[in-house]
Amino acid sequence: RDDQIITDALRPVAHLTSSPTEDVTTLLVVDDSADMRAYVRARFETRFRVVEAADGEDGLALARELIPDLIISDVMMPGMDGHALCGALRSSHETDFIPIILLTAQAGQEERIAGLGRGADDYIAKPFDMRELEVRVDNLLVSRRRLRERFAVEQVRLKPVVPAVDSADQAFLDRLHAALVANLDNPEFGVAELASAVFQDRSHLFRRTRELLNEAPSDMLRRLRMERAASMLASGHDGVAEVAYGVGFNSVSHFCRSFRESYGVTPSEYRAKAGVPA
Repeated sequence: RDDQIITDALRPVAHLTSSPTEDVTTLLVVDDSADMRAYVRARFETRFRVVEAADGEDGLALARELIPDLIISDVMMPGMDGHALCGALRSSHETDFIPIILLTAQAGQEERIAGLGRGADDYIAKPFDMRELEVRVDNLLVSRRRLRERFAVEQVRLKPVVPAVDSADQAFLDRLHAALVANLDNPEFGVAELASAVFQDRSHLFRRTRELLNEAPSDMLRRLRMERAASMLASGHDGVAEVAYGVGFNSVSHFCRSFRESYGVTPSEYRAKAGVPA
């Protein structure tokens, strides 16, 4: 799909600064003006993965496929306009949590009320100062990430596969548990950081977690994050984006793929199966 997009100037252009499988914040820019898409992309592509769509229909399809972290959309577009795109995104549990900023040349109060009424998180009139758009994007993303503070660490569990462990091993497990409790919501916390936190080199950490937990450290981190995510989703108190950030992901789309790999269903489907009201 990316090759077709890039080679066809009349279709959406996907400009990726990283692999779609990486945990990188993704912005979707929807605008029928190639110049406007390029203008916005140039401002953000050094910090985020940027994907483009030239109309609302393609923007909706990409949003459903990629689950971006934020959408910037023009209002006036042929076919599905920005208001209709907003309404379609908000009507689906798979996409209703994605922040949306609408851009429009119609700056009247009624137009703004209409956009906000369809579920837009912010509204910017054209022409606009790019610095304002950048600040509003950052504010929306930061507000989502602040939800990490709601992450409850008491449900992090480490269960040795042996009936009992000696005092040295128990002390190691205690350090391991404390390190995970403190950092499971931190996207920068990986195997190297875990090894440092428990005063082990990586090879020694790998051996001891294999012996005591029958897991590699990377698998253990992934399992605990997914278990915590499942618990948060089933509780009904957190949306998909809140859960993604709460278990240390930078990208909601990457979280959704990882969760589906672990549980065989999307986060929204898992919530529904757990009986959480829509």
